[in-house]
Amino acid sequence: MEPAFGVVRVDEPQTTNLRNLLMRWCKLIALEAATARKRGAASALVEDYLLGAIEATSESAVLDASTIALWILKGDLVYQIAKLMAQPPEKSELPPESFDDKGTLLRDVIFDLEEQVREGFKATPTPTAEDVAGMLQEGQAYMPEARLETWGDVRFGLHETIVATLVGAASNLNRSAKFAKEAWEKRGFIAEGLLNSLKTMSPRDRKEKKPEIQKEVDAIERGVQESKELYYATVDGIVDSLATLADPNTEEETLYETLANAGKIAANAFEIAEYAALFKYGSPTPRPVKTGGIEGKCVLFSGDDFEALDQLLERAEYNEINVWTRGEALAAHATPHFAKRKRLVGHYGGSWRNQQRELDSFPGSIFVAATPVQEPLETYAPYMFSSVPTRWDSVAALPVKEDGKYDFNAVMRGAKDSSGFFRSRETFVALPVGFGGEEQSKIVDQCARAFRVDSLSKIVFVVGQDFPNDECDYFDRLFQALPDSTLAITVGDARFRYGRNPIPTTRLGLPKILDFGRLRDANAAIRFAQEFGKELDRPGADAPVQFFASVWGELSVSLVFALASKGYPVVVGPKAPQCWNGQIIEALKDRFGVKLAGDPTTDLNAK
Repeated sequence: MEPAFGVVRVDEPQTTNLRNLLMRWCKLIALEAATARKRGAASALVEDYLLGAIEATSESAVLDASTIALWILKGDLVYQIAKLMAQPPEKSELPPESFDDKGTLLRDVIFDLEEQVREGFKATPTPTAEDVAGMLQEGQAYMPEARLETWGDVRFGLHETIVATLVGAASNLNRSAKFAKEAWEKRGFIAEGLLNSLKTMSPRDRKEKKPEIQKEVDAIERGVQESKELYYATVDGIVDSLATLADPNTEEETLYETLANAGKIAANAFEIAEYAALFKYGSPTPRPVKTGGIEGKCVLFSGDDFEALDQLLERAEYNEINVWTRGEALAAHATPHFAKRKRLVGHYGGSWRNQQRELDSFPGSIFVAATPVQEPLETYAPYMFSSVPTRWDSVAALPVKEDGKYDFNAVMRGAKDSSGFFRSRETFVALPVGFGGEEQSKIVDQCARAFRVDSLSKIVFVVGQDFPNDECDYFDRLFQALPDSTLAITVGDARFRYGRNPIPTTRLGLPKILDFGRLRDANAAIRFAQEFGKELDRPGADAPVQFFASVWGELSVSLVFALASKGYPVVVGPKAPQCWNGQIIEALKDRFGVKLAGDPTTDLNAK
């Protein structure tokens, strides 16, 4: 059986087996964690492990067997603490004094348990071949074929779809948590500083300015509190949904309800991802991106992990090496944070499906981070490096230094040993990127005015991860079929289906195709659709918008059901995920407004 939402097809049954076993561990831990929370006991360590482990089960991660096996070994330790937290006092292995008079486990006890697990993490050895073999044997019971035979195709398909949606949501939270928490802390300091400024004022100025300053402080504190509540509610939602899936006998109707809830969870996770990205990198602004060549040694960065790109640029500036982006990293050029980086010189190449052809022709070293990795060709494999161990032995994983940053020595050596670009080709292409930030309100207003006078018929959103098969040309034909009266907005690397043809300008004075960034930045598109509908007093499905999603990978599945939770119908293509049978397809259409792509022109005219 092919992966339900696969990204890279490889003959690698070991990692498939281990990922399914790891997901089983995540469900069991979530079941205990959900029970513990009902008893008033929660652990940040358990929640953090779950977010990281769930993301590690993604078919997009392309992790090696040893890395996944290490997650499983650590999962055993986390399960033990989750189980202890879930037990009532009368059944607990802990002494009676570990609980308060209401039977709730004391926070100090939880902290001690967490410290024991952290020490256990440090002592966990690298999995041996014997360890992996035992896990592979255990994992056979959780392989897709085994679950399909036990559950039947409808429950199996729903289960896989829910898991994919939750994996996308957990991945967003896992990547966003660090910067979201930094934002809460920094904005708290800002509020405190504003209040302290009142103390230095004269009584007269204090009386005059206090209401205004207090209003600003209240707004900051309210925003931080709302963000915290959303984050932790989303974590709780992921835990509760996985706990539901831990029961193999969950009824079909309950699975549909869980999928609907998973869509809401995914929408929240996209919102948090945008909150964190705006704090760290600033609001995107349209900027021209150079796509030619710049004379000099170079590194190509591929992926959507901007933190890794930031570290690479720090080192590249020190070594005077030029950095080019490819794939979804194109969005970095539009942010104020990366616009300051002198060594970020341009963009090279398209989506991950063209990796082998494009990487083979790049004259420098290559660093991939948080992106699907195809097996490299022998010609460039020695110059290719990854942020994590992959299933490809020829791709070297960068070591991590004591400060938590990547050691880029090998990447820099590879760049210096390569030819680099011999001459500059000063080709400026005004790629339509950066419109998901400060430009939004202005564009919404322009679009609403144009719609009222029939200059604009609707806005078409094309979102998702590019499909790896050139024969599946649905989105190529979709872009070609867009009427002159439409505006297209792209999110994710599906944008590369429109090629490098010149993009015409609409009557609005805007490029016909605008880009809103990485797939992780999709909340910008959701906000735009909501604001556009609100401006026209036509919310949700009544708004003159259409969403088309290229579903290939869990994050794109997560976005589909996030959109459905907001009331937007979604056309999914270029073909149905393998785990959807006819009954599921009909139910998704009726219950969620999710339908399969057919003919692009017909689909465009359907609304």
